[in-house]
Amino acid sequence: FNVPVEEGGYLAVFPPTKTRYYEEYPAQVNVAINGFIAALFGVFELAHWLKNDEAKYLFEDGIQSVEKMLPHFTRFNWSLYDIDTNKKLLNPHSPRYHKVCTGYLEVLAAISGSTVIDDYAKKWKANYNLLRISLAYPWKALFKVMYR
Repeated sequence: FNVPVEEGGYLAVFPPTKTRYYEEYPAQVNVAINGFIAALFGVFELAHWLKNDEAKYLFEDGIQSVEKMLPHFTRFNWSLYDIDTNKKLLNPHSPRYHKVCTGYLEVLAAISGSTVIDDYAKKWKANYNLLRISLAYPWKALFKVMYR
Protein backbone atom coordinates (compact mmCIF):
# COMPACT_ATOMS: atom_id res chain seq x y z
CA PHE A 1 0.00 0.00 0.00
CA ASN A 2 3.01 2.30 0.15
CA VAL A 3 4.04 1.56 -3.44
CA PRO A 4 2.59 3.86 -6.13
CA VAL A 5 0.41 2.31 -8.82
CA GLU A 6 2.98 3.36 -11.43
CA GLU A 7 5.52 1.13 -9.69
CA GLY A 8 3.22 -1.89 -9.33
CA GLY A 9 1.57 -1.04 -6.01
CA TYR A 10 -1.88 0.12 -4.96
CA LEU A 11 -1.15 3.67 -3.80
CA ALA A 12 -2.75 6.39 -5.92
CA VAL A 13 -3.77 10.02 -5.50
CA PHE A 14 -7.35 11.23 -5.96
CA PRO A 15 -6.85 14.43 -8.02
CA PRO A 16 -9.78 16.55 -6.78
CA THR A 17 -8.68 16.30 -3.15
CA LYS A 18 -5.01 15.38 -3.62
CA THR A 19 -5.48 12.58 -1.07
CA ARG A 20 -3.90 9.15 -1.08
CA TYR A 21 -6.08 6.09 -1.59
CA TYR A 22 -5.65 2.40 -2.42
CA GLU A 23 -6.68 1.58 -5.98
CA GLU A 24 -8.82 -1.51 -6.54
CA TYR A 25 -7.96 -1.65 -10.25
CA PRO A 26 -4.32 -0.49 -10.55
CA ALA A 27 -4.17 -1.30 -14.26
CA GLN A 28 -6.95 1.17 -15.10
CA VAL A 29 -6.99 3.62 -12.14
CA ASN A 30 -10.66 4.50 -11.89
CA VAL A 31 -11.02 5.25 -8.15
CA ALA A 32 -13.54 2.65 -6.94
CA ILE A 33 -14.63 3.76 -3.48
CA ASN A 34 -15.85 0.34 -2.33
CA GLY A 35 -12.48 -1.27 -3.10
CA PHE A 36 -10.67 1.44 -1.17
CA ILE A 37 -12.94 0.96 1.85
CA ALA A 38 -12.57 -2.83 1.69
CA ALA A 39 -8.78 -2.39 1.66
CA LEU A 40 -9.05 -0.19 4.74
CA PHE A 41 -10.82 -3.01 6.58
CA GLY A 42 -7.82 -5.24 5.94
CA VAL A 43 -5.37 -2.53 6.97
CA PHE A 44 -7.39 -1.97 10.16
CA GLU A 45 -7.18 -5.69 10.97
CA LEU A 46 -3.39 -5.60 10.59
CA ALA A 47 -3.10 -2.52 12.78
CA HIS A 48 -5.45 -3.85 15.43
CA TRP A 49 -4.46 -7.50 15.75
CA LEU A 50 -0.75 -7.23 14.99
CA LYS A 51 -0.26 -3.82 16.61
CA ASN A 52 1.44 -2.75 13.40
CA ASP A 53 2.31 0.96 13.43
CA GLU A 54 2.68 1.22 9.66
CA ALA A 55 -0.77 -0.30 9.16
CA LYS A 56 -2.17 2.07 11.80
CA TYR A 57 -0.75 5.03 9.88
CA LEU A 58 -2.12 3.69 6.55
CA PHE A 59 -5.56 3.23 8.12
CA GLU A 60 -5.66 6.70 9.70
CA ASP A 61 -4.41 8.30 6.49
CA GLY A 62 -7.04 6.35 4.57
CA ILE A 63 -9.82 7.55 6.88
CA GLN A 64 -8.83 11.16 6.24
CA SER A 65 -8.89 10.46 2.51
CA VAL A 66 -12.32 8.80 2.61
CA GLU A 67 -13.70 11.79 4.50
CA LYS A 68 -12.49 14.14 1.76
CA MET A 69 -13.47 11.84 -1.12
CA LEU A 70 -17.07 11.07 -0.09
CA PRO A 71 -18.56 14.34 -1.38
CA HIS A 72 -17.25 13.40 -4.85
CA PHE A 73 -18.93 9.99 -4.63
CA THR A 74 -22.32 11.40 -3.68
CA ARG A 75 -24.27 12.77 -6.64
CA PHE A 76 -27.97 13.36 -7.17
CA ASN A 77 -28.71 11.87 -3.73
CA TRP A 78 -27.04 8.60 -4.70
CA SER A 79 -23.61 7.00 -4.44
CA LEU A 80 -21.13 6.42 -7.25
CA TYR A 81 -19.26 3.20 -7.87
CA ASP A 82 -16.18 4.88 -9.24
CA ILE A 83 -14.91 8.07 -10.81
CA ASP A 84 -13.35 7.64 -14.21
CA THR A 85 -12.52 10.95 -15.86
CA ASN A 86 -12.37 9.21 -19.25
CA LYS A 87 -16.15 8.72 -19.18
CA LYS A 88 -18.73 11.46 -19.57
CA LEU A 89 -21.49 9.70 -17.62
CA LEU A 90 -21.11 9.14 -13.88
CA ASN A 91 -21.13 5.49 -12.82
CA PRO A 92 -23.74 5.01 -10.07
CA HIS A 93 -23.83 2.15 -7.65
CA SER A 94 -26.56 -0.32 -8.42
CA PRO A 95 -29.17 -0.28 -5.64
CA ARG A 96 -27.67 -3.48 -4.23
CA TYR A 97 -24.16 -2.01 -4.16
CA HIS A 98 -25.44 1.29 -2.76
CA LYS A 99 -26.85 -0.69 0.18
CA VAL A 100 -23.64 -2.73 0.59
CA CYS A 101 -21.45 0.37 0.53
CA THR A 102 -23.74 2.12 3.00
CA GLY A 103 -23.03 -0.79 5.32
CA TYR A 104 -19.32 -0.39 4.62
CA LEU A 105 -19.55 3.25 5.68
CA GLU A 106 -21.45 2.34 8.85
CA VAL A 107 -18.75 -0.14 9.88
CA LEU A 108 -15.93 2.20 8.87
CA ALA A 109 -17.47 5.01 10.94
CA ALA A 110 -17.81 2.67 13.93
CA ILE A 111 -14.21 1.43 13.88
CA SER A 112 -12.67 4.83 13.07
CA GLY A 113 -14.91 7.10 15.11
CA SER A 114 -15.30 9.41 12.10
CA THR A 115 -18.39 11.57 12.36
CA VAL A 116 -17.91 12.65 8.74
CA ILE A 117 -18.13 9.06 7.50
CA ASP A 118 -21.05 8.41 9.84
CA ASP A 119 -22.91 11.42 8.39
CA TYR A 120 -22.44 10.06 4.86
CA ALA A 121 -23.58 6.60 5.96
CA LYS A 122 -26.78 8.18 7.27
CA LYS A 123 -27.27 10.21 4.07
CA TRP A 124 -26.74 7.17 1.85
CA LYS A 125 -29.06 5.08 4.00
CA ALA A 126 -31.79 7.76 3.87
CA ASN A 127 -31.47 7.89 0.09
CA TYR A 128 -32.13 4.16 -0.22
CA ASN A 129 -35.82 4.64 -0.92
CA LEU A 130 -38.24 3.70 -3.67
CA LEU A 131 -37.83 6.96 -5.59
CA ARG A 132 -34.02 6.88 -5.61
CA ILE A 133 -33.91 3.15 -6.37
CA SER A 134 -36.28 3.64 -9.32
CA LEU A 135 -33.98 6.37 -10.67
CA ALA A 136 -30.78 4.41 -10.08
CA TYR A 137 -31.76 1.38 -12.20
CA PRO A 138 -32.12 3.25 -15.52
CA TRP A 139 -29.06 5.39 -14.77
CA LYS A 140 -26.97 2.26 -14.15
CA ALA A 141 -28.42 0.57 -17.24
CA LEU A 142 -27.55 3.59 -19.40
CA PHE A 143 -24.01 3.56 -18.03
CA LYS A 144 -23.62 -0.13 -18.86
CA VAL A 145 -24.99 0.32 -22.37
CA MET A 146 -22.62 3.22 -23.01
CA TYR A 147 -19.46 1.72 -21.53
CA ARG A 148 -19.65 -2.08 -21.36
